[in-house]
Amino acid sequence: MASSYYDSAGKEVYDGNIAYADDVNTINEAVNTAFEVVEAEIAQVNDDADQWATEAQAWAENPEDAEVEVGKYSALHHAAKALASATAASGSASTASGAASTATTQAGLATTAKNNAVTAQTNAETAETNAETAETNAVTAKNAAETAQGLAETAQGLAETAETNAGASEDMAQEWAEKAEDSAITDNPGSYSSYHWAQKSQGFALNSPYPLDTLQAKGSVSGAVACDASLYDTFTMTITGATTLSYSNLATGRTFSLVITNGGTSVTFPAGTVWPGGEVPELTASGTDRVVVQEVSSGVYQTSLAGVAYA
Repeated sequence: MASSYYDSAGKEVYDGNIAYADDVNTINEAVNTAFEVVEAEIAQVNDDADQWATEAQAWAENPEDAEVEVGKYSALHHAAKALASATAASGSASTASGAASTATTQAGLATTAKNNAVTAQTNAETAETNAETAETNAVTAKNAAETAQGLAETAQGLAETAETNAGASEDMAQEWAEKAEDSAITDNPGSYSSYHWAQKSQGFALNSPYPLDTLQAKGSVSGAVACDASLYDTFTMTITGATTLSYSNLATGRTFSLVITNGGTSVTFPAGTVWPGGEVPELTASGTDRVVVQEVSSGVYQTSLAGVAYA
């Protein structure tokens, strides 16, 4: 909008000075055009940039003598002052030019204010994006925490189950080792503890028709190895290769011992050999084991490890 202060229409020429008024009017039009551009751009800034638009408007339109900042005034102020100076001294074009320069500077400040407003809007949008990202990360962290809690609870349940099973296994191991003579192992009819067989062995030894404490040292052996129970009740041997044992001259209830060194997996026991729990134990690969054998019926040999890895 053109300022009436610089409208030269109908003015007379006083010593040629009206030409300066035209120059001032041109500058004023340029300033007004700059203000209109600034105001059009500021109108597009979001609500978060209102403070910059307000400041730009203050730099452009604050009334004469109303400070925008301490000692600083609006373009309108300087335009009014320029008009007053031009009216008071129509020959002083330099004063009008200075006012125009000041107005241009203020226009630059307004542009800076607009740019700051755009920057503020960008920062606000970035902050909003960061907030959304943080919210997404928070949800992810919450889900991860809930998953971890579920896994921890599952692990705790498994640990409690393992502890229960371990207790049951410990009880069963103790039963296999110490259960009273003639008392079958729980859930294993016909199977008895090491203590049972030790007692039976002692009883059979005391009541055996065969000599007590008779021992045959077979030395280092491999291949077929025969154990004659009519002559000995203990057989010692060191395994040097695949070995297959056989028994002879046993009677029902007869018990004897095998003292086997370095047996490992190289020893094959006779057909009819049964073990506690139905599991064949693995002998010590480098060490000495004592194996107790009892014929409980014809061709059936209940066998157990009475001692493992003697030093």
